[in-house]
Amino acid sequence: MQKCDGFIRNEFKYLPVPVNEILNISFESTIETNSSIRLINLIGKEVIVLSGKSEVGNNESTLDLTGVTPGIYFLEVVNGDQKSVEKIVVE
Repeated sequence: MQKCDGFIRNEFKYLPVPVNEILNISFESTIETNSSIRLINLIGKEVIVLSGKSEVGNNESTLDLTGVTPGIYFLEVVNGDQKSVEKIVVE
């Protein structure tokens, strides 16, 4: 496991896959810092944005995707100056 300012690499997780209504997200942080979670469609439009502060250790968030059009999206988690992006499928 590689550490950097913000994330502990390979510790960004999301469930279920694919997602229908509720997406659970967790990530490990090495510092207390500003964080954000964004759901972005394929043309780059932000569909959902959550902002807050992460704590040292495990951080968990839930996105309610009720009403989000089924398709492929990008899930972006930013913690401090570190960013991780994953492709997800909404059914």
